Amino acid sequence: MRLVLITVLGLLVVTAAGLVIGSRLVERAAERAFPATGRMVEAGGGQLHVLDGGRPDRPAVVLIHGANGAVGDWAGVTALLGDRFRVLAVDRPGHGYSPRPGPGPWTATEQAAAIREGLQALQVKRPILVGFSLGGTVATAMALDHPEEVAGVVTSGSPFADWTTGVNIAYRLPTWPVIGPAFAYGLAPLAGKALGDAWAAPAFTPEAPTASFAKAPWPLALRSTTYLANAEDIAGLSDFLAIQKRRYPGFKPPIVIIHGDGDQVVSLSIHARYTAGVIPGAVLQVEKGAGHMIPYTRPEVIAAAVERLAGSR
Repeated sequence: MRLVLITVLGLLVVTAAGLVIGSRLVERAAERAFPATGRMVEAGGGQLHVLDGGRPDRPAVVLIHGANGAVGDWAGVTALLGDRFRVLAVDRPGHGYSPRPGPGPWTATEQAAAIREGLQALQVKRPILVGFSLGGTVATAMALDHPEEVAGVVTSGSPFADWTTGVNIAYRLPTWPVIGPAFAYGLAPLAGKALGDAWAAPAFTPEAPTASFAKAPWPLALRSTTYLANAEDIAGLSDFLAIQKRRYPGFKPPIVIIHGDGDQVVSLSIHARYTAGVIPGAVLQVEKGAGHMIPYTRPEVIAAAVERLAGSR
């Protein structure tokens, strides 16, 4: 009996070690495929990875990615804006190549504060903030806290209000004691690798994934530390938004809220329509036939909204 127990324990240890080693190899492969191409800026008690391009003498546009994302998500939008604006794409703290310094909470407010500090270090003044999905929540938080420093906001598929349907198990599991970190460090990178980009198909629905998505940096989000940061962001998002939405009637910068009428990730009615109704002067732009991934499927829509805001200031 003792020999059986020792054998079983040995197999468990070997299996666990194999999973961890395999996961680390997947993570290193993701970093080789999507290396850091920007600059590191001191901010928020740590560093932010920032791509700073376009025209340095022109008004600034700051692009903030969503969940499971990084600066590379904005390639299509950057290509459209780069000849007329200074365009900066930022990895949110805990994502891409911006480490999350210390324990949380790292709500949208804390992330916005870190990004604001990084922009100040880069001498960026009164930018137009563009946020995709959860990045729009961060952009909105910055505009609420420092409206005089923000020339305008454009969001795409962003959550603005709390919801009652709960949080997907994939984002709740990593927050559980013991089991969560074990899954994140031992299985998440391997599971994501096995799924490939098929997991993203529902986010594109009713549209098909674009060819450009083959170059998307989503494998970086499968790294254990990034996966845990993502889970923390999403697990606490509804509670955070239940409080933040009370401030929307006092929102000051001009804002364009873009949302696909086929978005299966973030509800058009709960988030976009509701918020456009309570923010004074908000412009709601519903994209017919569009899903969640508008920065990939319709980058020109986001670029046009930025152009309109820039022309109005």
